[in-house]
Amino acid sequence: MKPSRLSHWLRVSILLALSSFTAYACGGARFSASSGSSGESGVGGGSGDGSGGGKFDHKVICQGPEDCDDGDPCTVDECGTDGVCVRSAKCGPSEKCCDGACGQCCADADCDDGVKCTDDLCFAGGCAHSPNNANCAASEYCSVTGDCRRKEACTDNTVCDDGDSCTDDQCATLTMLCDHTPTECKGKRLCCQGVGCAECCEDSQCNDGDPCTTDSCSANKCLHAALCDGLNCCASTDKTSATCGTCCTAADCDDMIGCTKDSCTKGTCAHTDDKSCGTGSTCDPAQGGCVKTAECSKDGDCKGTACQTASCVSGKCAFVTCAGGGKCCEDGSGCKECCSDTNCDDQIACTKDTCNGGVCAHSPDSSVCPVATPTCDPANGGCIECNSNAECDDQNSCTADLCLLKTHKCQHGVLCNAKCCCTDSDCQVAVSPQAIGRLCNYPVCSSGACVNKTQNCSLTGGCCAYGCCGITPGPGPGDPQL
Repeated sequence: MKPSRLSHWLRVSILLALSSFTAYACGGARFSASSGSSGESGVGGGSGDGSGGGKFDHKVICQGPEDCDDGDPCTVDECGTDGVCVRSAKCGPSEKCCDGACGQCCADADCDDGVKCTDDLCFAGGCAHSPNNANCAASEYCSVTGDCRRKEACTDNTVCDDGDSCTDDQCATLTMLCDHTPTECKGKRLCCQGVGCAECCEDSQCNDGDPCTTDSCSANKCLHAALCDGLNCCASTDKTSATCGTCCTAADCDDMIGCTKDSCTKGTCAHTDDKSCGTGSTCDPAQGGCVKTAECSKDGDCKGTACQTASCVSGKCAFVTCAGGGKCCEDGSGCKECCSDTNCDDQIACTKDTCNGGVCAHSPDSSVCPVATPTCDPANGGCIECNSNAECDDQNSCTADLCLLKTHKCQHGVLCNAKCCCTDSDCQVAVSPQAIGRLCNYPVCSSGACVNKTQNCSLTGGCCAYGCCGITPGPGPGDPQL
């Protein structure tokens, strides 16, 4: 059964109620304030076309953003660092500004998709193109990509897929023709082309009405990130935009000093001399206001000690002792790295710390190191066991002596060879076969050294590298002969 035009518009009305197109600061991936001109004169749309039309054509002096409101909801108004109002377009170059809100469209006319049978609607700043089968003949349906198309013959639902994720495709049992009706999403959900029912299709459909959030549609879900990270969010008078800073108005910057001009420019407080102090006085915030300037007029008027750097600041002499962070030596030699050996302690016990001509020196002294860690190495924190393999020689030819550079400790591994054997195999040598009844001498490992062992080979076989071959050994020397 084909939906009536009344039911179609009822669905559209529900969609319109899901998202209010209210004005706010456009700051997401789609919402930027980079289009239009900027400077002292007003810019930005307001009628939906993004055109200029600001009412100011001259410089406006300001102390804070509250002095810069041009009444145009399509501009972001700030007080520049030079004390002159700066106004920039709120919306990006591809967007429209609709009474302070940035979006894809302001009215239905902005959403023409060139398909005659679709109802082109603008809601929440985003365009929607709803197929309306009532705009086609009874034997046709409305396709968002191909206008009115003839309904396909079918035997079941599987052949009716029109590729549109926002239509429900069914095979009508009475006509055996495919019906393609617009999908009705339940709850606060929209139907997005290529996706289906979702929370949002466009950034503008996520507007929460709060100028201090950046509202965006990511993976068809609304995100509301804070516009200002760690700073104050300063909403405009009309609550359609916001800026970030440590201050929002000049009133936030009152330093309680009568001779300063307090201003909030680009979100930062500034305090400048308002020239209200009389002759012979100057504004010194550190002193609480106007102070006499008779003490000095230039740095040369201020005389300090050998350890002081003198300067004339706002009519008063200022002195900095050892500006480079050195020591002030009592012998009158001025600022140096050190005045005595005690100023040079490097907290390493095996170094000799001395002050030579005002400069610290640190000489390693291995003589104070214990036997176990005999070398003074300041780079590695003091006394260490070794820095090289040669320092680990234990005078034992049967050990491999290594210095572990990560820990600077010696390691002595066991060597296994014919000179320092570990098993009988280290002592193997070639032995010529000997006749039966002859003594068999062959080497074995005993207490780390190779020694000869003697056996008397008898009966059959001969003497091999490991003793008698294939026979039971006879008695040794001195034993009774068989």
